[in-house]
Amino acid sequence: MSAEVANREEVDITKAVLVRTKDGKLSGLKFSVPLSVSSGTLVSAGSAGIICSAEGYKVQAKYRGLIADFMPTVIVDGVEQGNPAPVRDKGGNIIMVYCRGVCFGRTSVGKRTVSTKTVVLHLDTYRNVDLIAKAQRCCNDFKFMPAGSPPASGWSVYHIDEATDIHANTTSGEFTKWMKATMNRKRKAVEYAQTFAVRGAIKAWPDITFHKCGSASAMVPCFMWHGDTEETQWDGSTYDMFIDAVSGVSGGKQGKDEIEVIDAGEEALHDEHDAVEAEGVDADDMDSEGGDAQDATPKQQVDDEDRIAHIGILKGIKKSHPNAYKHGAKDCGLKASDKPEDQSSAKLFGWSNLAADYAAQETE
Repeated sequence: MSAEVANREEVDITKAVLVRTKDGKLSGLKFSVPLSVSSGTLVSAGSAGIICSAEGYKVQAKYRGLIADFMPTVIVDGVEQGNPAPVRDKGGNIIMVYCRGVCFGRTSVGKRTVSTKTVVLHLDTYRNVDLIAKAQRCCNDFKFMPAGSPPASGWSVYHIDEATDIHANTTSGEFTKWMKATMNRKRKAVEYAQTFAVRGAIKAWPDITFHKCGSASAMVPCFMWHGDTEETQWDGSTYDMFIDAVSGVSGGKQGKDEIEVIDAGEEALHDEHDAVEAEGVDADDMDSEGGDAQDATPKQQVDDEDRIAHIGILKGIKKSHPNAYKHGAKDCGLKASDKPEDQSSAKLFGWSNLAADYAAQETE
């Protein structure tokens, strides 16, 4: 999925419909938002048909005045950790990634609402699901075999379970494509998890009901709430308010601000295999802030306390553990020469958490 869809059909805001109350007050705006396969906002996902892509959900969020971002933390095996949270093997390689996305704003009736979604990318399990799909579609180059069967010359063996292996023809073009995709997924595991965490949080938003269609394009109606006593403006304090509401509900407390919290639970990405394969993820596709915040530059957010803290952590790691600093940047699709303060919050927080994790390994 490209970070920027060059041929996306933009909404003609001059055709927006103003919605007013009986006494004439402006209550919102209605837009007709074009989504299409050609613009990347819809994708063909095999048996699932044509579905809304992560980019498509961002567009829907934008024209509903919503923000999609990341929670500061995610729960892994009952323990609260920095978000995203990679799990590594003894050799330091990422084998799993947990990430929790959040979407917040107001519904069409002005109700403050926040939805969250946690996704888990288990690389080995995803690889097995991908191999099974390959064996079903490309049976000449990927074959189901009884476990323990000797491979033919030029074929490799992948163990699926106690009864089944899959043999792959390493000399075929299909195998080369599969291996490149597998290595790309490992290299960009964090980006995959982040993309689908935000996608899932937006998808769980109660007013977003368009998820798939039967054609290559669609016009999706979107309603953006407008209050008559306050501006629909999102900043650091608004983000903190919604995050506090989610944390309060997670801790068994009811927030006094009457914010509705929708926890869409946890999902393994191998259960969404067709959607993940249809999307793909580019290294630069990390700008997952939707709504009005999508157009804000990171430098406008430098006064946010969380950003300042993460920038400070990275500066310290750069001095004490330069290799960890570089590895964290690479995992986020960045270069070590890139400036932390110039990154979106999504990239900044991910870089900081990953670099700190690498630094901790170096000191063990």
